[in-house]
Amino acid sequence: MDFTIVPMQARHVPALAALERLCFSDPWPEAAFMPELENPLSLWLVAECGGTVAGYIGSQIVPDEADMMNLAVAPEFRRQGLGRTLTLALFDALRARGVVSVTLEVFDMSGRLLLRRQESGASNGSLYTMNWNLDLDGGAKLQTGVYLYRVLLTADGATTTSKAKKLVVIGNK
Repeated sequence: MDFTIVPMQARHVPALAALERLCFSDPWPEAAFMPELENPLSLWLVAECGGTVAGYIGSQIVPDEADMMNLAVAPEFRRQGLGRTLTLALFDALRARGVVSVTLEVFDMSGRLLLRRQESGASNGSLYTMNWNLDLDGGAKLQTGVYLYRVLLTADGATTTSKAKKLVVIGNK
């Protein structure tokens, strides 16, 4: 299916509120979306398919951080990569507002920071590649085990979004 990603407009609000009710147990009321249209720190994108709202994503930049607030995809449009498409579109839009660095942090399972690596520069479209050979700060190699990692995208000196996941290392010598 072909999706068109556009900035949220007032005409989208009733459909977004309906999608909220469908997707979330504690949905935003329709009136909560309207102030986001006027807020210069908000960035909301809508995916349309043939004039129908298929999904949306929203974020808000505040001093020192930003929050990816909501991501919703209508059931009939799920399992087609739309959530990823919306997330990448948000990253692109945030990048257009000045994303200047990507930070990778690796923690052991007790929460101890093992590595913090930051790179600055532009990306290639929706993809930013950071190469890492599993060397830790100080030169030691990350040993076989389970770790947590977090990636932070930063714009205008404020964290725009972060994602944390599990990292499993097998046989690193």
